[in-house]
Amino acid sequence: MTPEKISAKILATPMSHPLKHATIAPFRRPGSWEFEGGLREQAVRALELAEQVSVDLRKEWEAARARQLAGDKAAGRLVSRERIVERNLFTTAAVVLSAMAAEAFLNFYGVKRMGQEFYEGHYERLGLVPKLTGIIETCCGVRLDADAEIISVARALSEARNRLAHPRTREGGSTAGSSHVSPVRHPLDVARESVANMNEFFQLFAAFDPDSNDIVHDI
Repeated sequence: MTPEKISAKILATPMSHPLKHATIAPFRRPGSWEFEGGLREQAVRALELAEQVSVDLRKEWEAARARQLAGDKAAGRLVSRERIVERNLFTTAAVVLSAMAAEAFLNFYGVKRMGQEFYEGHYERLGLVPKLTGIIETCCGVRLDADAEIISVARALSEARNRLAHPRTREGGSTAGSSHVSPVRHPLDVARESVANMNEFFQLFAAFDPDSNDIVHDI
């Protein structure tokens, strides 16, 4: 993704945080940093495992269905509940780890550019989207429009993660607020989307600072 492709969704305006003055260092400044890495690869691997279990479930269902249609009354369940739980475990991990990887990337980038003390005081506790917009504005001098592609991607990552971390309960048959209820999506589709969004997030961020690509493989 090139800067030209996203420029229509970026507002190059003065910084909106006049009180947040930081000494911005080059990304490739010398030094050493400690952080928990490997989240990106874990998200990708979790999705791979979920895909494998889903293939097994499909084969299991087809075999059991064939036995039922043949009159085998002992065919039992069409699919194993244990395998469904296993698939959902992997899809949940993929979604959560994808959002964690994006946030870990921003935390590393922010500390490296602004210094740990300033970053922890102004940015570390922000949500994913405000953290993203603040870092890009402070470090890259660009204020993002609300519909910038990288914001949409970050929001999707955060919302998918939050739906799992903060599960909601709704009354059955209630019409209150029914127009705002999203249809339930298959967990594998959500996991695929989150991992794709994670990868796109890193690509889009590199349009603002190509040097940031240096650490993506470690995140």
